[in-house]
Amino acid sequence: FIYFVLALIPITTALLASLPPYRNFAIEAGVAMGFMGLGMLGLQFLFTGRFKQIAPSYGMDNLLQYHREMGIVASLFILAHPVILLIAEPEFIAYFNPAENFPRAVALFVVSIVLVLLLASSLWRVQFGLSYEKWRMAHGILSLAVIFIGVVHSIQVAHYLNSLWQQILLALIFTFYAYLIIHSRLVRPWLSQKKPWEVSAVIPERDDCWTLEL
Repeated sequence: FIYFVLALIPITTALLASLPPYRNFAIEAGVAMGFMGLGMLGLQFLFTGRFKQIAPSYGMDNLLQYHREMGIVASLFILAHPVILLIAEPEFIAYFNPAENFPRAVALFVVSIVLVLLLASSLWRVQFGLSYEKWRMAHGILSLAVIFIGVVHSIQVAHYLNSLWQQILLALIFTFYAYLIIHSRLVRPWLSQKKPWEVSAVIPERDDCWTLEL
């Protein structure tokens, strides 16, 4: 329930100001898919950052499994966003037309490819021959790219985010989410250098289990 409420933050932000004229159900559903997927993707950084205020309460294994499942749902929501809009109104293809707006077209094309790569590499990392370390680094960078382009796209379209305070609020929320991954991948490892651990023994147990002595 907490996750669902937090995932609604982008949609709630969009609905707080004066609403534009209603178009049709398919278009509004496609837009809602985009906002919901973006909100869920931002939350991915919060629930996997191994924060002591969250992880011990739910268990890291549970959070990682939930992260994987919600990541798939969020990716499908975001991919459904342009598909539904193009089916409902083919004129939206203009957003991908570089002759009309080159930076926007390139950004949307890139984010579509990045999102597919993000999803595929997460589901089939081993089949792609990616080590966990390389995948984890790429996973964070690609996720940040999707978040950045998604927020910029939402602000640029401004159909629902037509007030400056809405745009600033959305940018601040996702800046906070982005900092969470920067903190867990860069800041915390740097701080941890001051409290090093040493592996004193690696003991094989039964099957594929091992004991680490620190």
